[in-house]
Amino acid sequence: MLDRVFVSVQWESLFPRALLKARPAVGSDHVPLILDAGILSLVSPSRFQFDASWHVVEGFCDVMVSKISNLLSSPHRSFGPMDDWHKVSYESRKFLRGWSRNRAAELRRDKESLESQIRDLDQSADTSGLSASQWATRYSLEDALMLLHQQSEIYWRQRGALNWTLKGDAMTAYFFAIANGRRRRCFIDTLLIDGVRISD
Repeated sequence: MLDRVFVSVQWESLFPRALLKARPAVGSDHVPLILDAGILSLVSPSRFQFDASWHVVEGFCDVMVSKISNLLSSPHRSFGPMDDWHKVSYESRKFLRGWSRNRAAELRRDKESLESQIRDLDQSADTSGLSASQWATRYSLEDALMLLHQQSEIYWRQRGALNWTLKGDAMTAYFFAIANGRRRRCFIDTLLIDGVRISD
């Protein structure tokens, strides 16, 4: 049974805040279903990590070359190459943190906009049909959305950080479980100090 979700009464009692969302069909005639169990996600400590998907963002390399050149040419205290490296790495990390947050927000808006347009065209196709130009628009929107999904796939591959992840592999539930499992194993939710359990 495709495009359906079945749950038991016991499961629903365990996850009363569960929410099911349908996404526009992209690259398939089946509708992706996103299940949110309503469980608060674990907050990981803020740690900088370079995202390999940034390399496919148009203009990213030029922005970084310009940023590093400006940092090196600006007046600053320097006792040699190590001081220069420390300043460039520190300022680059700080810049990329802000840039990545803005980029993530922009990607979410772009995805929502593309999915909304595709959904509207799909509804029109179901009711009155689409013209040739509207179908061309539908396919171009789908291509743009697939490009955003490819960037997301690069991120998950890097997060998995496993040798068996090869280019061209599709993201699967097992892949997500391994990637998230590594993070969960490193997460410390409580500490036992002198017999007292402390949690944040």
